[in-house]
Amino acid sequence: MNLQNLLSHLEGVRGSGGQYIAKCPAHDDQHQSLSIGEGKDGRLLVRCHAGCSATSVMEALGLKTADLFPEETASRPADKWPEAEYIYPGGTVKKVKIRQADGGKFFYWQHLENGRWAKGRGSEAMLYCRRELDKEGLALLVEGEKDVDTLHDLGLCGVSLPDGAKSKWRPEYAEALTGKICCILPDNDKPGREYAEMLASELSGRAESVKIVDLTALWPDMPEHGDVSDYLASGDLTERLKALMAQLSEAPEWKRPKRKSRSLPITDLESIEEKKIEFLIPDWLPSEGLVLLAAEGGVGKTSIWMEILSALSAGRPCMLDAPDVQRDPMVVAFSSAEDSVAGTLKAKFGLYGANMKNIKTIQQAQAEEDGTMGRFKFNSPELEDTIAAIRPKLFVFDPIQSYMPKGVTMAARNDIRACLDPLHRLGERLGIAIILVCHTNKRAQAYGRDRIADSADLWDAARMVWMSGYTKDRNIRYLSVEKTNYSKMPDSILYRMDDSGLVVPVGRSPKHDAEFVKATSWGQFSGPKKKEACQQFIRSKLAEEGGIMPTAELDRALNLAGYSNNAIKTAKAALKEKHEISYVQQGSARQRNNVFYTQLSMNEVGENPFNG
Repeated sequence: MNLQNLLSHLEGVRGSGGQYIAKCPAHDDQHQSLSIGEGKDGRLLVRCHAGCSATSVMEALGLKTADLFPEETASRPADKWPEAEYIYPGGTVKKVKIRQADGGKFFYWQHLENGRWAKGRGSEAMLYCRRELDKEGLALLVEGEKDVDTLHDLGLCGVSLPDGAKSKWRPEYAEALTGKICCILPDNDKPGREYAEMLASELSGRAESVKIVDLTALWPDMPEHGDVSDYLASGDLTERLKALMAQLSEAPEWKRPKRKSRSLPITDLESIEEKKIEFLIPDWLPSEGLVLLAAEGGVGKTSIWMEILSALSAGRPCMLDAPDVQRDPMVVAFSSAEDSVAGTLKAKFGLYGANMKNIKTIQQAQAEEDGTMGRFKFNSPELEDTIAAIRPKLFVFDPIQSYMPKGVTMAARNDIRACLDPLHRLGERLGIAIILVCHTNKRAQAYGRDRIADSADLWDAARMVWMSGYTKDRNIRYLSVEKTNYSKMPDSILYRMDDSGLVVPVGRSPKHDAEFVKATSWGQFSGPKKKEACQQFIRSKLAEEGGIMPTAELDRALNLAGYSNNAIKTAKAALKEKHEISYVQQGSARQRNNVFYTQLSMNEVGENPFNG
């Protein structure tokens, strides 16, 4: 049977490109819970996300499980004849595991009811055993078919899971071994010992008896990876077998190891000393934890943090301070992946009047030469040890992307939190404030959280967020606090850049990012331009969320961006008419768990997010 034949038996089929969903015939399916596809070996793959087995799905269609497998010739190809062959008993079709002479690789074949052979083992649980298991008999659990054959030839009942020490446990194995006297004979290696513990744990409470027999007690010189077949062949067979049977009788019952408590330290609030939040810069910079500085290119974010570091290093007021603030000089530090320290930054620090001895940085040339710079990433020992060695009051990373560990996806939810939460705790533990510099996007009419480039999770992970941009007067720029977990929102700082590229404060304003953005860009959009801007916002927001998001969340984001409900409705209708977006419902209205989603169409994102 091919894929199209199988699809013709199903209802509610949707999908393309070899991946489909349909209503499961094995239960009353209202939500197309069945995924259908084709494996690399030609097998048809069916999976019901409600829990129905592949066998029950095929039976409900009046088909056989064997129909999922490609038809082969009446016999196996000549090059598939094995060096060793193991026939698995039971099941609906004959299954054979073979080992080829070239390289010793294992393959499974099935002898189907129609007399043909097909690759693969199928979905049925299999135990390899050469004799029928007695209801209360002795079962010797080993790691492979060879050992089962060895024990069978000696009149013993050996049993093996199909993949040896790599096998995964299935409930059907417990059913077959319940009530048996189970003795486990692991191979002499770490995987073998771990396999034995897994078997014992799963059989405990089900089998009549569970024992693990250490063959090295009988054969102290047993080689690494040695097994029961090796043991029996290592000396006089009669004596070896006699000693093995005695060991099976004398071995102690397996007992489940007592698990150490994994409870985290617990206390009551009365025992916790209340900690007062302290600031390096009142209302702007807490003395420990993460602050995010976000701005578009050209606004002067590097100049901002350089002015702050310079002032703190020299013990004078910075651009964020009141003029009468007094403080002692302090050690501060930075790492910049965008600007040359010797070629650009040092001269600029000099213009700001910095105390050069109090400003620490990485010797990048030496660090790159010895390979440590590439390991200077968030959550790395190199970064933690470097900060601990400096113990600055403030450390700046510019830009944040340069210090993300390998494998972290900026747009993936939870990646950022998992990466930055330990950094925040490091700042708290060492008493260090940390500023992370990032870019904002240039999406029209976005502000606050929606302006953070690459990942809105940066906003969530930071305890305070600063944002910088242009006012309506392009010569005047602003720096505002957009999020704070510590204090009230201070007035925004207004500044300009002088001819040397230095920050020059020019005043304060009660306005914040949204009001500045509205004044500079929102007024430019009206009529058709505003409609197109709303459509572009929808496209961009959905793309940021992986192509799909709850409709209610999308509408809230649009409202926050300043679009009216009528504008949103009109923009969605236009996008739907152009087949750029579509709507999906998950859950059931009857069960009151239904959620509506808006998604970019498949031709926009390349796949249906709910497919399979």
